[in-house]
Amino acid sequence: MTKAALRNCIRLALLTGFASLSLATQSRADEASDEDSAVGTRFATLSAEADDDSSHVLSGSVGLPLGRRGHLDLGLGRSRATLANAEEDSTFASIDVGLDTDRTRMQIGYAFRDDGDSFRQHDFRGQFTLVRGIGRIGLDLFYRDAQDETVTSVERRRRDSRSIRVIESMEGTGVGLHGSLDVSDRVRLFASGMTYDYNRDVDAPAFLSRFPRLSLRVTGVTRDEAFLDNTARIGVDYTFELATVSVTYIRDEEVDTHDITDTGELSADIPVGERWLLSPWLGYSSDDTEGGTASAGMSVSILW
Repeated sequence: MTKAALRNCIRLALLTGFASLSLATQSRADEASDEDSAVGTRFATLSAEADDDSSHVLSGSVGLPLGRRGHLDLGLGRSRATLANAEEDSTFASIDVGLDTDRTRMQIGYAFRDDGDSFRQHDFRGQFTLVRGIGRIGLDLFYRDAQDETVTSVERRRRDSRSIRVIESMEGTGVGLHGSLDVSDRVRLFASGMTYDYNRDVDAPAFLSRFPRLSLRVTGVTRDEAFLDNTARIGVDYTFELATVSVTYIRDEEVDTHDITDTGELSADIPVGERWLLSPWLGYSSDDTEGGTASAGMSVSILW
């Protein structure tokens, strides 16, 4: 394999992170947000992820060039997430548009999630990165609008129970920073962080206020769906002769409960031939109340 082909495969893996799931900052895409883009390259990716808490994700994405410096990424998938008392299935779709120059990189996008019944979620994200020599630093902006509708049965003394329709909405914004530093030709350090501010609105009696999606456990598989108060990550990439290996530590604080979840991930980008790329990863998440959850995934990509 030529060095140029290897570079293209690695760039493909980095770009795939944006389109594989959603635009939420919680995504592993943050790790690669400031890397060289695959402008002028077309790709298609199929990804599967699962954890030992019965959550899993299957997604696909395609990337297309827009002119000489732009790119368009489209993603589609389906997930099953474990809530407090049930498992919730949802479908998601995303679109990203990026523009890269020698000194700057900009990206905006939108993602939609729907469980086909009562839950709707809209995510918007913007990102701007400055490139200066061996370092990169950038700003992340995030907005989420989610709504969930449930019907609750309320017992009444000496009377039949009453069904009450509850509509809850969550609206939030996020602001964060990301950056990376090329320590050498083989080693890159990266870090990012974001803080969120959520507001809740309930159309029901106050004692019925509850947002089921806040019961979501945070793992490597479900971080894109979680509602977080703060999140931070730090990691390192090491490039071998024919592969790049990444080690990442993530710390998340959940909204309302303020529970802290610590996640460690080990991932690799392995080119196969001139056009194929395998990207396996392993992760482990733990918190004080729920214990530990192991997760794993694999992406298969083709570049042309």
